[in-house]
This record gives sequence, C-alpha cells and structure tokens, in this order.
Amino acid sequence: MFYITDKEQCGPDCSPACDCGRFVEIGNDVFMQYERVEDDKYILLEKKNVDTGWGLERILAFLNTEDGDVYLTDLFKGVIEILEKESGKKYKEDEESTRSIRIIADHIRTSVMLLGDEKHLVPSNVGAGYILRRLIRRAVRHAKKLEISNDVIIKIAEHYIDEIYGDYYTELVKSKEFILTELNKEIQKFEKTINLGIKEFDKVVKKLNGKSNVLGKNVKKYRELRHLTQRELSDKIALLGVDIYHSDISQIENQKLLLKDFEIIAICKALNISYEQLFEDTDNIFD
Repeated sequence: MFYITDKEQCGPDCSPACDCGRFVEIGNDVFMQYERVEDDKYILLEKKNVDTGWGLERILAFLNTEDGDVYLTDLFKGVIEILEKESGKKYKEDEESTRSIRIIADHIRTSVMLLGDEKHLVPSNVGAGYILRRLIRRAVRHAKKLEISNDVIIKIAEHYIDEIYGDYYTELVKSKEFILTELNKEIQKFEKTINLGIKEFDKVVKKLNGKSNVLGKNVKKYRELRHLTQRELSDKIALLGVDIYHSDISQIENQKLLLKDFEIIAICKALNISYEQLFEDTDNIFD
C-alpha cells in the first residue's frame, strides 16, 4: 500500500517502483505459497497465507505531517528544533545538513533505547555493543559536521527520555543516569581518539607540500597485508564514526577518490598504521 505525495511525476513511467519519492510505501502483503526445500527446490505449502506488514512510523508520518516526512512527526520534531537552534541550520535547508540532522536524531534515539534496555548494554567491539558504538560515533561525527558541541547530544538523549518516551518506557527513566553516563563516556573516548589522530596528522601534513592526498596504492597494500576485504575495512572505519563504504574503498584504491583529512585519520586507525606509512613512496613526498 502506498500514498502519493505532492511531488511531481519523475516521468511518463513514474510508479511505486520509482525512487523519486512521489510514492511512499506504508504497508505490503506477501503471499506465502511455497516452501523452500533441499537443492533450492520449492513445494506448495499445505496452508497458504498472506503476511501483512505495516510501517508504524510511516503511518504516523502520513497522519502527523503534511509531506509524510518521518522526521517531522511529534517523535522527532523537538529534537529537530534543538539541532536547528544549536547548529544555525534549518532542516531541509540543504541536503548535507539535513542528512546529518536526521542521522543524529535517529542514532541517538536508538542509542538511548539500547542503553536503557534492562540488560544494560554498553558500547564495545563485539555483538550488539559494536552496533551501539557505531551508532554513537556516527552521531558524534555528524554533530561535528554541524559544528555543535557534544553537550547537545546529551541534551537530545535527555529530551527523548524526559519528553518523548519516559511515560511509556519507564525503564528509561529508571536508567537515565546510566544512559547519560555511558553515552558521555563513549563520546569522550571517541573525542580522545580523534583529537590524538588530528595532532599526529597535522605533523605529517606539513610535509605534504600541497600535494594531492590520493593514497590508494598504500591503502590497498596495507589492507591486503592485514588480510582484510574492502567490506571488512569499511566496517572497521565505520567503528570510528566515518562513512567510507566498501565501494568507496575500491575507488580510493584505484586513485579515483580524493580523501578528506578525517577520512585519512580513520583509515590509518582502522589499518593500525602510522600516517607516514600511508604516505610512504607517494610521489616521493618525504624526499
């Protein structure tokens, strides 16, 4: 099931199968007719059925907003206003800042829920803790893009607990101190990692003499020495809160993508190499 937004048709073949945004799916039916058995064969089910799925927040967006934007529902509206005020950016003002605002709003909400679980999950490098760490660090990275302080992230977490979910998920209120403490600890740990990396990186940058930082051949060299696939390297970089997808790794290694400073820092950390190693033999810049 779809609803049609106010967007114009993208062309004569515009349909729910498009990615243009004119059609928004809020539910679907899956007709369960076959069972998969050995050797990828299928047999008819004895009892056929219809599996119906609905997107709860998409239904809310349909009922609660003018354009069907999930991030303009009552669940996110207060957080969006906080981010607009602190960053000086308006939501939907431009694509890049809008993406950062959405990531922060979504990731901090999820982090609050994970930290507030009765099992008291904490950030780590394994299992669900790994997912939590990636969420928090990615949110911090995008907060830096918006030039807002880490205190704002804590403020957003408090908003979710006190203003949005506390009355319904009482365990969040009971665990509020734990949630905020662990969130702040992970933020500070990430800050320390990034700041140390920037200091070391600045020392190396002075030796670059303005040369391009296309370092793909050394990225590939050290990735292969570490026996990492491009996807595995991408996952390790993501743990540092930086988005470099495995397809980007391929472009970097083929000298088709320029790296930004913070991306170089993340790659070095993920490969466990120094900046000098990444820059070695690159146009003889250290000669």
